[in-house]
Amino acid sequence: MEAFGVFGAGFLMRPPAGMLSDRIGRKLLLAAALGTALLAWPLFRLLQHQE
Repeated sequence: MEAFGVFGAGFLMRPPAGMLSDRIGRKLLLAAALGTALLAWPLFRLLQHQE
C-alpha cells in the first residue's frame, strides 16, 4: 500500500506538471528541476550537520 502512495502521487502530478510546462516552458521547468536536484544533497547535508 505504501508503494501505491508514491506512484499514485506521481500519477496525479502529471497533468498539473504538463499544464505548468505548457504555460512557462519546458526548458525553464527542466532547469528548475535540475537546480533542485543539484541543491538537494548539499542542503540535506547542512540539515544533518552537527557542531
